Amino acid sequence: MTRRWKFLIFILLSLTILSWLAVFSLPDNHLHIVACNVGEGDGVLITYRSSEILIDGGPNAKVIDCLSKHMPFWDREIEAVILTHPDRDHMAGLIDVFKRYRVKNFIENYTQTSKVEYQVLKSLVRGSGARVVTAGEGTGIGMGKIHLDILNGFEDNKLEKTTESDSETNDLSLVTYLKYNKFEAIFTGDAPSGVLEHLYSFGYLPDSVNYIKISHHGSKTGLTRALLELIRPNMAIISVGKNNYGHPAEEILNLLREKRVDIFRTDLDGDIEIISDGESWWKVK
Repeated sequence: MTRRWKFLIFILLSLTILSWLAVFSLPDNHLHIVACNVGEGDGVLITYRSSEILIDGGPNAKVIDCLSKHMPFWDREIEAVILTHPDRDHMAGLIDVFKRYRVKNFIENYTQTSKVEYQVLKSLVRGSGARVVTAGEGTGIGMGKIHLDILNGFEDNKLEKTTESDSETNDLSLVTYLKYNKFEAIFTGDAPSGVLEHLYSFGYLPDSVNYIKISHHGSKTGLTRALLELIRPNMAIISVGKNNYGHPAEEILNLLREKRVDIFRTDLDGDIEIISDGESWWKVK
């Protein structure tokens, strides 16, 4: 066999393999939520058909591994990135995201910080051409039958604010409420339980949800018995890694067990993928 024929056969085999990979990577018609195992931080990928939304990026480049695993290899565009608040464990990984993907929309809160990672990220955002949105009352995203409301617990604070205090940035953390037919989910960032109760009291959060990302890596400040009894989740996802803070707090775990809430943890389970058809939901094993 001549070298030319060997080359042609190689090309044909390569095209066949790529075609099969494309077929098996085609998006389905279900909602996919992946809590990425980024260590002690947050990174949640939401996909529906060919659209993706990323909430936070974790403390390092590990989020890229998650995106590579759960997005089709040819898809280099993310429809929206939501930065809940500019703490390193939520924002640093977004630097790599903006270097490797085209982001159409960047959504953040009113908080600014002089932290190096934040300044690098903002420079990349400005150079990316992404549309920048400062989330406030009425901010939302639609993805076909899926709608996300992006909430700020302090709607009366409309002025851009500079802070270096982690506790203060937590107070201003964005909260995202997702609804897909009968499936409902809440992504809390690091918002304290008081902020979540405030949002519930104004009717922004529902009386029951299927999915809640437990605030602040399972910290005891992120959940109370009262809040749990208000929103009555079926499952609780805790994004957590090795840390010196005692996350997740044992009292939070006990409270969830007492209420018979299914608990999933990224430090124990790795990437946690939940799929919903709008009526029911299931966890990918």
